[in-house]
Amino acid sequence: AAHVKMLKEHPESASARNSAAWMAANCRREMAAAMKYAEEAVKLDPQSIGYRETLAELHFRRSDRAKALAIMTKLAEESPRSRLFRRQLERYRTGDPAS
Repeated sequence: AAHVKMLKEHPESASARNSAAWMAANCRREMAAAMKYAEEAVKLDPQSIGYRETLAELHFRRSDRAKALAIMTKLAEESPRSRLFRRQLERYRTGDPAS
């Protein structure tokens, strides 16, 4: 409810959309709405690493491994020192989206 209120108060906020998407992904609730928010956040700020990371996570949790891997591979290429992105790539390749 707090995130929906924030979106209503700040309709052009990519950050508010990303926060709502991340919360929903981690709670595994309202995943369709979360995907919409994540896509909108990336559209508003396509260079944001954090927003693209959220979008990749949502694709993974919705069992779209190919899209998750495509986004995370690009992030890992852009940030070659990021251990997080390398771990996420391995998780997306072999992990269970339901776990």
